[in-house]
Amino acid sequence: SMTSLEELTQVLDTAFYHLSPGGLLINVVEACKDTFEQNAVQVDEARARSKPDNLDITFMENWYDPEPEDETFENTLVMLIRENGKQRIETEVQVCGLFFLETWQEALVSSGFAVHEAELTISETEESYPALIGVKPH
Repeated sequence: SMTSLEELTQVLDTAFYHLSPGGLLINVVEACKDTFEQNAVQVDEARARSKPDNLDITFMENWYDPEPEDETFENTLVMLIRENGKQRIETEVQVCGLFFLETWQEALVSSGFAVHEAELTISETEESYPALIGVKPH
């Protein structure tokens, strides 16, 4: 996960290098400082078409920023896994980058991209996220 502006810039520079002229880099910005909701919780269930009948998974995700002045937040994922009627709980904590949307835009431009903005809406939840489309010039 990109946890600093330097890491974000390195990733965008690398993507720019590997794209052909006219190539696209689509960034869906799920978390940004502009709209970050402290201690947000989301619960979802596994809906894979190929999920075995004997397996159910419930995902609980929590976003928390212990130090709002820096460029990171904690993403804690708790998975309730029921397999053949037996439950187990798995947890994972990730430190993720948290930047202003303008920082994303500036980093894309700095890497050489022409930037276009769009909105991505998830049909199942009706949640919307900003999408920044970087185009490598010809």
